[in-house]
Amino acid sequence: MPVPPSPDVFGRPFVVPELVTGIEPQFHPETADMERKIDAWTRPYLERMEFDEQTIAAFLARRQPWWLILIYPHGVPDRLVAMARLIQFMCAFDDLTDRLDAEEVSERTASLAKRLVSLSSSSSIPDLDPLTGMLADAWTSVTSDMTTGQKARLTAALKEFVEAELRGIEMADAGDIFRFEDYRRFRRFNVGTPVYVRVADFVLGLSFPEEFFTDPDVVEALALVSEHTAFVNDLVSFGKEIACGHWQTNALAVWHVAEGLDLQASVDQLAAHLRKLQQELALRSNRIREGRWAGLEGLESYLTELSLMLPGDVLFEFATSRYRGDGFIWDGITSGIATYHRSHFDITSPAPSGMPW
Repeated sequence: MPVPPSPDVFGRPFVVPELVTGIEPQFHPETADMERKIDAWTRPYLERMEFDEQTIAAFLARRQPWWLILIYPHGVPDRLVAMARLIQFMCAFDDLTDRLDAEEVSERTASLAKRLVSLSSSSSIPDLDPLTGMLADAWTSVTSDMTTGQKARLTAALKEFVEAELRGIEMADAGDIFRFEDYRRFRRFNVGTPVYVRVADFVLGLSFPEEFFTDPDVVEALALVSEHTAFVNDLVSFGKEIACGHWQTNALAVWHVAEGLDLQASVDQLAAHLRKLQQELALRSNRIREGRWAGLEGLESYLTELSLMLPGDVLFEFATSRYRGDGFIWDGITSGIATYHRSHFDITSPAPSGMPW
């Protein structure tokens, strides 16, 4: 099947409503100290990958670990720092992959899968290259303090992420675009968020029976969080993905290209879907709270953190320079008149009053 024509969205203003309502993000009191530790760990690996100083400075300025800290305002600091090392690896991997053609992307992603298999079955991995060393170091930092069950959940999430990445690459090569229901199931894994939320008990320092994490309501609650983060990311990243040629695995591609909606109607669909996900998470959390796990020590802290993940993620996506453009300093706006440019996503003014949101 031929690849559909790249959508023409640049320079066309559209309205973005507030994406999360009724709950505000919270901030971890040790954010600055944790970010300093993470940056100090990351820089030597980027230097070994032969990133120049300007690229390294831009990479660190995106504050990618801040996402994890924002979604875990009550996380254990040392565990957040360890988990954030995985984020830095994933982002370095992503940046290196952006430079490759489709065949090289498939090969690099397949090699990541092999690395993950090796790491999950061995405690000593030879440092063959900076990227492998970075992953091995991050993996050891995270898993050395985990229970067997936590490590198994982390491993499964990483493998599912890589498998979804490979499927997305294959679909893009074939010129395919998902139908909506297929897309939302795929994106729950492809976004990578399960890597960080399936071990929320570890990050929060809680001790739950492994059976808790096989409960269908818990599984679905975590999937809803992941899906929400995916669709927020789709909104802010769509322009960058078009510019890079990686736009087909995006919710706006499903609506704007596959279903033929105009850009504003597609964004409206995405915002409505996010509101639905927020409502579904609240309902699912109540079922967990009132069901067989009622009275479980730490349960309320766990469910509270899941709810805080949504506004924390939204704040990060609008504040990071990863999609807003190198050098961007957040102006506090998370809704308004937005525009995609080839180098960044911009919101220049608040939305007009009287909008139906």
